[in-house]
Parts: sequence; structure tokens; C-alpha cells
Amino acid sequence: MYRRRNTLTLPTNLRDCDTSKHILSVRIGKDALPLKWMDKIEFNEAYQGVAHTTLNGAILTGATSIVLTSSGDFDESGAIDIAAEDITEDIDNADYTTNTESTNTLGTVTNVDTGHTSGRDVWQSVSFGVPTKYYVNNGIMTFNQPFDNDSAGENIWLDYYQKKEVANSFGDLLDENFYPIYKPYMRYRIKLRKNSSLNKDTDADYIDWVQKRETQVLKEFGSQNIRIQIDIP
Repeated sequence: MYRRRNTLTLPTNLRDCDTSKHILSVRIGKDALPLKWMDKIEFNEAYQGVAHTTLNGAILTGATSIVLTSSGDFDESGAIDIAAEDITEDIDNADYTTNTESTNTLGTVTNVDTGHTSGRDVWQSVSFGVPTKYYVNNGIMTFNQPFDNDSAGENIWLDYYQKKEVANSFGDLLDENFYPIYKPYMRYRIKLRKNSSLNKDTDADYIDWVQKRETQVLKEFGSQNIRIQIDIP
């Protein structure tokens, strides 16, 4: 994780990228510090009194003016923290004396020690540290505070349930190693299509499917509850 950033793009194969219900655990660094989930209200409270935006255009070392995406929440004069470009760099703590909200421009800027690309995070009045909680929305995990310098480069470990690949043709491969248990269920469904009055409670194939399904569930040893649900119209 880079210094002074507070978001992580979630894996595209996460089963639900808008909630935390399929995330089993989030941990930081070699100490595997566990993070807890927080809701939107608690997330908003964590950033009360904090001004946050991004750079609207790249800036060079020694820049004397900075254009932000929005400067409306920033003080008329003061200091800002600009997130590091990579894990080897520290943040820039730059000073400014003017804030022109009509153009989102901070003027008479000093102490810009490194260049920064457009879109880099800019903060004011925020507390940096090691996050303890996270919030999930639209494929992005956001932490309850931006990472400090000491956390730069540490891994974020994520345990989660992956999306199931949709199998909709005979040429598709099922992404699980116990697919034979579905064969009796498919035989039952074919018979049901031909005979809508078929009683599943007495059908040998359906009974065989239930037994194989329950046997597979009992093999689960990761202390996580699982449920197999057939999604066939």
C-alpha cells in the first residue's frame, strides 16, 4: 500500500463487489492485523472534518500553484498532504497562502519536494496511521484512515468467495472438482421436463443428488458454512 492512500481496488472475481458479505477477512502486513467492516454511517463519521480531493493535473517539483479537482472544502490558507507516487517515497506536505475556489487553485505554494501525477490524493486535517476498519462499495475497499509512512509497501491480505463461472453450454468447464454430484440432479431435471407431475421425494435420481450434495457439504473443513444451490430454470 502506498503512503497516504486509503483505497484498494477489489479483485474482479469477488462474488459481490458492492458489499462485504463475501469477504471472509482483511489483514495488513506480516503481523496480519485484522480489519473490521464498518457501514456507510460509521465511514462518514471517520472522515468528519477532513478535506479530501485529487490533483487535477500533474505538478512538478517546486510547483508554486496546484489545481485540485475541488478546493471548496480546503482552508483559505494552510497546508496539504499529497499522497506519495510509490512505496519508496514520502508524502509532500506543501504550504499555500491562497485558495481560489472558482478555479480550484491553491496559490503561493511551497515545499513541493517531488512531482505528482494527476489524480493523486490530496488531504487536509486527516490523521494517518494503520487502518482498523474498511467499507466496500462499487468494487472499491476504502479504509477508515489513509496509510502512514510506516505501512508503505505492506501487503493487504484478502480472503473472499469468488464468483462462480456461468456454465451455459456443453463445452463449458465447471470450476469445481466435484461436478459428478450434479449428474443425478440433471437426470431428475430432464425427467421433470417430460413429466411435470414427477415427485422428487420418491425419485431415485433426486434422492441420489441430495445424498451426494450432503456428503460434499460434510467434507468442508474450513470452518465456513457453505450451501449448494442449483440455478437452473
